[in-house]
Amino acid sequence: RKKIKDLPVSGRKVTLIWLRRRFTCDNCDERHTETHPVIEGKITTRLARAIVKDATQLSITEITRRYGLSWHSVMALVKAWSARLGEQRRKKSCPILLVDETSLRRRHRYVTQVLNGDTGELLATIPHRDARALSSFFAAQGHRWCRKVKVVVTDGSPAYRAAIRGHLGGATHVLDRFHVVRWFATGLIEVRRRVQRGEPGQVPVFSPVIFRTRYLQLARAEHLDGDQFGRLAVALTEDP
Repeated sequence: RKKIKDLPVSGRKVTLIWLRRRFTCDNCDERHTETHPVIEGKITTRLARAIVKDATQLSITEITRRYGLSWHSVMALVKAWSARLGEQRRKKSCPILLVDETSLRRRHRYVTQVLNGDTGELLATIPHRDARALSSFFAAQGHRWCRKVKVVVTDGSPAYRAAIRGHLGGATHVLDRFHVVRWFATGLIEVRRRVQRGEPGQVPVFSPVIFRTRYLQLARAEHLDGDQFGRLAVALTEDP
């Protein structure tokens, strides 16, 4: 006899009593216990699916209160289903691949995240952010999967570039727009600071027209009105 938790009915918790049968093999005398396709451990598969679905919106503590399960049981279930889902996602071909780094625990631990560019699904979270970490993911995926990648988008990391060159040589490597714009803005700021500086002894010591339009130089054109366009045009005319 085994107690199996199931989905609540009308707000009431449901527990199923399963009388598991035991069988003895006539050839080897080994004993086997009955299994059921809709039961996973001590819960039903439909309850497991409901828990995993709720985990996308609720905290683990809230789920434990809703279904009367322990925190460790819910967390283990979510991890197991996440691993199973990730394995299924990684089996699919991925023409567009997104690679980026992120930090965990307030920048004390960096990881590499790999996403499907078509669906936005997370394929893997790899410890560290070096070439070896990303290369290990490509090696685990296999040559057939890597050959189907047509475009890979990353930042300007030399480590990522080395891993892509070694495993995705046939793919087009694209730098993401955020880093390209940031590099351009950094270069523009350096040029603006160099241009606005006046000669020694000059009063004022910098060009006020260029200095006052420093934020307009970084703004997008569709965000500027007519007056701001005019001020920016004067600054560019003075120091093209």
